[in-house]
Amino acid sequence: MGEKRYKIVVLLMHANTLVMGIGFFMLIPILNNYLVNGLGMATAMVGYITGVRFLGQDLTSIFLGAVGDKIGCKRAMVIGAAIRMFGLLLCGFMSDFWGFFLSSFFVGLGGALFVPSCYSYYDLLANDQNRTALFSMREMLNNCGNIVGPAVGTFLMVMGFRWVCIVSAGVFALTIALSIFLLPDLKADGENGAAPAQTSAMETVRTYLKNKTYILFLLITAITTGLMSQKDLTIPTRIKAIDPSYAYVGFIYTLASVVGVAVQLPLVKWCKQHLHANESLALANILYGVGLAIMGFVPALPALYAGTVIFTLGQMIYQPVRNMQVTDFAEPGKVGAYYGFQGTSLAAGTVLGNFLSGYLYDLAENPALRHLPWVVWCTLAAVACVLFWKFLRGMPTRDLPIYRTRAAKAPSLKEAEEG
Repeated sequence: MGEKRYKIVVLLMHANTLVMGIGFFMLIPILNNYLVNGLGMATAMVGYITGVRFLGQDLTSIFLGAVGDKIGCKRAMVIGAAIRMFGLLLCGFMSDFWGFFLSSFFVGLGGALFVPSCYSYYDLLANDQNRTALFSMREMLNNCGNIVGPAVGTFLMVMGFRWVCIVSAGVFALTIALSIFLLPDLKADGENGAAPAQTSAMETVRTYLKNKTYILFLLITAITTGLMSQKDLTIPTRIKAIDPSYAYVGFIYTLASVVGVAVQLPLVKWCKQHLHANESLALANILYGVGLAIMGFVPALPALYAGTVIFTLGQMIYQPVRNMQVTDFAEPGKVGAYYGFQGTSLAAGTVLGNFLSGYLYDLAENPALRHLPWVVWCTLAAVACVLFWKFLRGMPTRDLPIYRTRAAKAPSLKEAEEG
């Protein structure tokens, strides 16, 4: 198809990303508060419910990413969104731990199928001229959902928690309809424009297990994933130490999200023009370390705001560059599988980060060790920075002209559909 339809499809994918972000964040931040303060559930049990969502998504994505490549990214997006919609709706009709545990698992399971497929679809739409902008816009729209969603959910809570769940599920139903009726079914090109050869999931696994650079990339991203989870633990911990009566904690997250959305596109564009992909990832870890250091070592509320903003700038660089890097490693037709296998590092980083943080915060109850958690986080950020900068210079990348492997011409939808 022509350029006009290509632009329409890109806009539809951006709309899907924004709407799904609003639908997801409409419920998830409110859910934990409802479980603790509405149902009186123990914090540890709420942690299990949250953990099964992450593990359900990150671990099953190892297999479901490859499944998405097999059945096509459009179909995988639709099925995955339907599973997540079911999980979100189910939350509104549960009243005990095991009910919410099951609902949360379905929410994660749906994400394991549609998130890798969503990135696969973006990769099929991308070319050298717009690739960075597409991936950065996707992350920015998802962050916009993180700003708008909780506000909508808070408004709906006036009518009751069940209505939040129903509307959240309804938003996903809208994205399913948009995908089914308006998005074309794109297919990857192999060598010389031919359709890539179909391989089994195990053959795909063996392929990326042989790629030592990719495995090293996943090991380092596991460290960074553990760091990324520390912002949400550091903020309440430092609030407790600085001013336990401070009632405007939400403003910290809102300010950081607004700044991140405002600067993400120009920031990632600058990184693309001046830095190799591994240097961008190293820079992101520097920002993580600096942000956590300011939050952890400076006992003042303005420092907490400043550190959170700096940390968020690292996220604005890291997330789109990391996701683009996965597509650079992947062979044609296997992008979903590579995104899925990335779930191993995300799961490992999340589990290890939470386990280590719990242990460190227990030790920090001793006044002599009160700064120990942030010493460890800053050390890990420095280690990840050095590893990205020194050992991953050989990563494939299309960020700079000398590394480009695709034609600059935007793909026509007819060519992509015919594969």
